[in-house]
Amino acid sequence: VSAFDAAKQPCLFVHGINSSPATWNETINRLYGDEEIRERYEFWNFGYPTGAPIPYMASRLRESILQMIEYRRSRGAEGAPITIVGHSMGGLLSKAVTISSGDAEWSQLFNVPISQLNVPEEDREMLRKMIYFEPIPQVKRVVFCATPHRGSRMAENPAARLVVDLIEVPSHLLKLSSEIISQSANALTPLGLEFARDRMTSIEQLSSKARTTSEFLNKPLNPAVTYHSIIGNNSAAHVSLEKSSDNIVAYSSAHLEGVASEAVIRKADHGVHRSDGGIEEILRILRLP
Repeated sequence: VSAFDAAKQPCLFVHGINSSPATWNETINRLYGDEEIRERYEFWNFGYPTGAPIPYMASRLRESILQMIEYRRSRGAEGAPITIVGHSMGGLLSKAVTISSGDAEWSQLFNVPISQLNVPEEDREMLRKMIYFEPIPQVKRVVFCATPHRGSRMAENPAARLVVDLIEVPSHLLKLSSEIISQSANALTPLGLEFARDRMTSIEQLSSKARTTSEFLNKPLNPAVTYHSIIGNNSAAHVSLEKSSDNIVAYSSAHLEGVASEAVIRKADHGVHRSDGGIEEILRILRLP
């Protein structure tokens, strides 16, 4: 988004479902208006196919961050800490690049080691990137904006089902699912079969009832990373905080133990990341050492 500067720290913005990098326009414009922030950070955006399964999109984000690091390194930038600001599902993807995954997660989906799975090598490599990974050490701070850590009831709404029907999952992922079912169905666990057979989309994975949500998204925070939460509260004044929501994500889902700070922005809906209060909180966090 901004011109390359080897002396600055990268700040990466990740949008949510049915959105695009344009959702950050007002936020980034306000950040540019702050001299301290403008002189300290180099801004980046990550765009992606928001209907694809969450593990696939997280692998894409992981690869893109590594490419960004290499791009900056090749131009003289070394070792700058990275801040990621994620909205909604973008917050889940941001968290995913700070945690690890391996054999334990693979075993929840498959009964055989990845080396024995009967699929083409290119598909095996795609699965490897989705399941086997380590934290990116340069990512030092993550800001969650209206992030549904425990899913969203909106995903179970009949209107959301209509959106699911309109989602186009990348064709190579549909091909991968069909190949696994046709050639290696016996290698799948019940959860793996559910995941491969049901054309699992990101919206379906955000259901509070989705097993993939509980098994793969609710992992402990990385102690080497500092996390912050910004949560919208658009409920009536008499509604308790524990029962409030931003109309899409309930406070009980956005709240996360172990973060360095949590700011609840009153009269802010799911677009809290571009509300005045939300932007002020992002500014405050970015000013921190």
